[in-house]
Amino acid sequence: PEFGEALGGFVNLVTKSGDNDLSGSAFIYYNPGAMEGGRKLFDRVNASVDTLEYESIDFGADVGGPIAEDKAFFYGAFNPQFTSRVRRTATAVREEQGFNWEFEPKRDLYNYAANFKFFPAEGHTISASAFGDPSKSDLNAHRDTAYGQTDPTQKFSELAYGGHNITGRWSGELASNWYGEASIAWHQDKFEED
Repeated sequence: PEFGEALGGFVNLVTKSGDNDLSGSAFIYYNPGAMEGGRKLFDRVNASVDTLEYESIDFGADVGGPIAEDKAFFYGAFNPQFTSRVRRTATAVREEQGFNWEFEPKRDLYNYAANFKFFPAEGHTISASAFGDPSKSDLNAHRDTAYGQTDPTQKFSELAYGGHNITGRWSGELASNWYGEASIAWHQDKFEED
């Protein structure tokens, strides 16, 4: 109801922004594949691949603070993730067709976010934000069909995917009973397989 007559959708993204104190944080998450419990593998006739192990490491940091006290602030964050899966030709395919391939495809994601906020005059705010998740994979068996081939390297591929977003916004009091705002945004998304 706030926007009215929307044929699609509205996305309202609120990001962190800095203040007069410089501050930040860091984190790390690690899921070692060797610590996983055993996976139950099924003898499925229509299955082409079984996942034997999954491993991921996810770490990042953010920082925010002043550019000019009480007037301009920044915030930035970076969060890369690295994953790998050990996958093998499914039992039924191994027994029926004699293929027994095992590969470890890897994917890298580079999540980022940045925000700039400026107060040029009382009652006026200008902000700009950027965020995205560009990602890539190694040359490997990312499609299940590779595991049922005589030569699986014929089905190997590299992936490049993810997106980038940039937004800008102004809001301000034009008079005691008038308020205005304007915004602009750009988005790019892709999924390429070579």
